[in-house]
Amino acid sequence: MINHKGFNEKFNFFKKRYFLAFLSGIFLILPFSPFPFFLSFIVFVALIPLFGAIYKSSTKNAFFAGLITGSIFFLGNLYWIIIAMNRYGGVDYLLALGILIFFSLFLGSFVALFSSIISFLIRKKIPLFFAAPFTWVGMEYILSFILSGFPWCLLGYTQSRWPLFIQFADITGVYGVSFIIVIINTVIFEILLSITKKRRLPLLSIGITIILLIFIFSYGKVKLSENFSAGKRLKIGVAQGNIPQDMKWNKEMIEMTLDIYEGMTKNLAREGADIVIWPETAAPFYFCEPTPYREKVLNIAKKNRIFLLFGAPYYEIKNKETFYYNSCFLVSPNGDIIGRYDKIHLVPYGEYVPLKRYFPFLGKVSSEIGDFRSGKKIKNLYGDDFIIGVLICFEIIFPDLVRRFVKNGAQLLVTITNDAWFGKTTAPYQHFDKAIFRAVENRVYLIRSANTGISGVIGPKGRVVISTPIFQKRLFIKEISFYNHSHLSFYTKYGDIFSRIILIITALLFIISLLKRR
Repeated sequence: MINHKGFNEKFNFFKKRYFLAFLSGIFLILPFSPFPFFLSFIVFVALIPLFGAIYKSSTKNAFFAGLITGSIFFLGNLYWIIIAMNRYGGVDYLLALGILIFFSLFLGSFVALFSSIISFLIRKKIPLFFAAPFTWVGMEYILSFILSGFPWCLLGYTQSRWPLFIQFADITGVYGVSFIIVIINTVIFEILLSITKKRRLPLLSIGITIILLIFIFSYGKVKLSENFSAGKRLKIGVAQGNIPQDMKWNKEMIEMTLDIYEGMTKNLAREGADIVIWPETAAPFYFCEPTPYREKVLNIAKKNRIFLLFGAPYYEIKNKETFYYNSCFLVSPNGDIIGRYDKIHLVPYGEYVPLKRYFPFLGKVSSEIGDFRSGKKIKNLYGDDFIIGVLICFEIIFPDLVRRFVKNGAQLLVTITNDAWFGKTTAPYQHFDKAIFRAVENRVYLIRSANTGISGVIGPKGRVVISTPIFQKRLFIKEISFYNHSHLSFYTKYGDIFSRIILIITALLFIISLLKRR
């Protein structure tokens, strides 16, 4: 005979657990741009429902609760993948939807793994206050390199619009900000648990959190008062051509595209620009070929007496095999090509097809997918008396890659991109937020030139000096000081040492728990 009362109680408990997990997923979407700034503070309590769902639950139940939270979290933040793949990538809508769901479940499985590990550690008497922040940041760090890496939805990015709070990223990188966010979630959960269970307050957790916050705000106040730009001053001009994606690669539109950028460059040069920056693939033709288009671009720099930095595809032939690159060129005021950087970190299934050699059918997923090769090395671009590190599109989301340009001598960071792929979604705003952290981590000015926006200037303290609206033709000029390279930030020097230590501690916590008596 079925015990209906017991069944109903268990069913209601499951409903409550998975509702809490769903709630955390929603709370993890709202703090990211472009939602209003005040919603960014939700992240400090966003994990509390998930903690409630996995508290005293089995590892299996914790895993499924985490999968719900993670899948909702990534679905809500990455929905624009459908638009990029379907509207501009030529992928069937249902296939694009399936890829998004699969991708969200895959990324969500990391939150599921986090939840199951936390559940296990709690049962082994490891306090949530210590287990959660180490495990979460460990998972974020793994996401930055596994299967090419996709560190897009790191919790730290939710605070990009709060300069005072993120200054210590020049020590820990964005992962340190995520670490503090999870600590605050855990201490609030422990306080609520103590009140509801009528236990003593977690004074140790509260004390450690207060000390950390005092350090963060004190450090932030000191850094915001420092001067990080004592070098040479130059006027930088940025052209945002707003070329529609469906017209960009039309051969009949190349002349029109170059005319648009020529007119914008003339205006910027007239206002005194020393360097003019165009977006990724602003020159939509192979720049290595001796065409009239190539000569026109070189003459634009020469006639206006400016350095011209822009993106264009490039190829080279070796042993009868052609290698294609997504590149950036620097042209001197004399009209000479004086530098080229080939994009190193390509977008999987956007610029190349992984595993195509082993699974040929993957190459047929979309006829629009590129087949580019990765650049061979980090290569700064040198002018007469300046050094620029260029990141192309997707590369800006990889902190360790970006800091290597500055460590190698870059005095200014420039990111060129074509965010037209994203359409009018949340993606262009979130992409811009990554650049804010790269400026703070390395204490340099960062210039962003985007075909359809957001273009802008970000100072070494993470303050946005200029930003443009999306899908509008815009240009601007800004005089900036180049980075004083005698004082590299801790993060620029040592990279993700904080994250690696966190990952090691997480592994040790897990191993110690396994060795404990059951």
